[in-house]
Amino acid sequence: MSTTMASSMTVHTRVSSSAFGRPAPRFRVSLTQALRLAPAHNRHQKAFHVMANEKQGKGGEEGGRKFDESVFGKLAQSPNFTLLSSAIMKAGLEPTLVGKGPFTVFAPNDEAFFQAAKDMGVSKVEVVSLPQMADILKNHVLEGEVLSNSLNDGDEPTTVGGGKLKISVSGGVKVNDATVKKADFKATNGVIHVVDKVLLP
Repeated sequence: MSTTMASSMTVHTRVSSSAFGRPAPRFRVSLTQALRLAPAHNRHQKAFHVMANEKQGKGGEEGGRKFDESVFGKLAQSPNFTLLSSAIMKAGLEPTLVGKGPFTVFAPNDEAFFQAAKDMGVSKVEVVSLPQMADILKNHVLEGEVLSNSLNDGDEPTTVGGGKLKISVSGGVKVNDATVKKADFKATNGVIHVVDKVLLP
């Protein structure tokens, strides 16, 4: 295949729908972009597990509870997502996020939740218990596994909550006004991208 042909090809990614029952998003990425932006999965995966194991230790245990390797289990194992994990459980979304999937989760870290609580004028305990928290969390989830090299400038994927996110890739990947700090943490039922802000609907 010539260089000219390769650079003009476009890969279309269609991901399947799942437990939330909404149509899956469609993404476009050029072949050369996909090759250039292919993430270093092993390095990122190791970093994620190191962060988790520093606090919980091997085996994914916290308070006597064992977590699996689902997107929720990965978040619950990590000391960086204690507020997100708590919010997911309080909102009743844990059974879905340990389910078959696949899902893509833009995961706000604890610092993002601290800032959101400050902006709303509530405590960190109150912010994870907000009546609208289920809707807020659904605004962070896409159906299907969407890796960072499938995101293009101007993409507007639909979340499981029915809202739209706006993707920007110039000067780093952004979702709405949040920056993707780390990407492509693989789980058994999807992928996690770490963001530095809570994505309000």
